[in-house]
Amino acid sequence: MTTKFPDRLSVNIVLPPTVEIGELIEFLSAAYWGKPEIEAREWAAAADLRRDDAPVMAFRKGVPEAGDLDRLGAETFAGGFSIIGDPCGLNVRRIEGADPDRFYDTYGNTSGWRIYDEGAGFLEFQDGFSRQWGLYRGLIEQVLQRFEVLGAHLSRRSRGFAGVSPPHARSDLVMYLANTDLIARDYDTPDAYFETWDSVEYFGAGRALVTRGLETADETEFKRQALEKGIELARAAAPGSTLWETAPYTQEEGDMIFGFEAQLNPVGYFADKKVLEFTASIQGDQLLSPTDVMTLLYYRAFGTSEGEPVEQVLVTFIDKEAAESDARLLRDIKAEVQYYSEAGELRSLN
Repeated sequence: MTTKFPDRLSVNIVLPPTVEIGELIEFLSAAYWGKPEIEAREWAAAADLRRDDAPVMAFRKGVPEAGDLDRLGAETFAGGFSIIGDPCGLNVRRIEGADPDRFYDTYGNTSGWRIYDEGAGFLEFQDGFSRQWGLYRGLIEQVLQRFEVLGAHLSRRSRGFAGVSPPHARSDLVMYLANTDLIARDYDTPDAYFETWDSVEYFGAGRALVTRGLETADETEFKRQALEKGIELARAAAPGSTLWETAPYTQEEGDMIFGFEAQLNPVGYFADKKVLEFTASIQGDQLLSPTDVMTLLYYRAFGTSEGEPVEQVLVTFIDKEAAESDARLLRDIKAEVQYYSEAGELRSLN
């Protein structure tokens, strides 16, 4: 099978406001643009990029150096700076407030420094993917050894299927510095969250670095792993806190999404009520597969294969125990649940 690499990789790090800009320049010179894998070409102060003649006149050759603080003045660097490089650059910005709709930019912090970049060049080749992957991963690992880090993540993205995003586990995340207080707030137990990741490393001050798929290059395989773990996390997350996405998928992604063992069997579509009904062939504490969950979601989003709209999906279980096994998850995706009582009567669990 030909490996399909992601369309882009992203790194994001947030440091406290107590970190001095001179410290950042010194650190990044050694940990990032001083690496032989990257060629830093030009840089510009954030203040200069906001000028009317930017960006053409704003950029300077090379990289910012410690001596530039004295030569250009600290005020030049007050808002941060940007670097253009090959295969990737870097942006450093002072945080001034937080956008509640963009949690993963600042992780809710309203001050401090944000270090970020999104690389998309030459990722279709193994060498391009490996270079950017290694630079971004190494930057997170090194910054955790040097500073108190308020938040960080490494992510991978591509067009097509987006997946399932429970709180603090967005579907594209490969590395994530989790706030343990927020995990305790948003999940039944912290263990329910941390046990789904490949590795967990604690860094004090209520932070834990979790990782998954670090050795996985193929994008479809990574999405398969993230889908399985995402649904597992959604079962333990606070009700209504998981983002269920139903973007169009590629042929390979479709084979992956609908390649798990299905426990649902179609009963039929009732046009008068726009209801699509399934029966679940599970008993006891068995659980629905990712294929089952995504089947319900895609029917709700796009209707039947004949183009009929679906306003409600109904899942019928053999008994109450079986219905309760995954009722929380089904409620979260807005599915109706019913079961047969001991007397053989249909009853609603919702």
